[in-house]
Amino acid sequence: MTAMALLLERTFNPEQPGGVSRLAALGCFLVALAGAAFALLVPGLADWAGVALLVAVAAAAAVLLYAAWPKQPGASE
Repeated sequence: MTAMALLLERTFNPEQPGGVSRLAALGCFLVALAGAAFALLVPGLADWAGVALLVAVAAAAAVLLYAAWPKQPGASE
């Protein structure tokens, strides 16, 4: 395995502390990306309210992912 594969496996492992939260944040982020693609491909149906909602969902998912990301040991000291 490559170093990136090992990092992703360790980061998104549900058995690790915070792993489920990171998976939830990743799911929210993917839903936001799908909605953004829809809003960009069919702008007549989504209108500006759809774009504003997608930005809000993406921002919330980014904050959740940042909060759940593993920190360096001893970084909080």
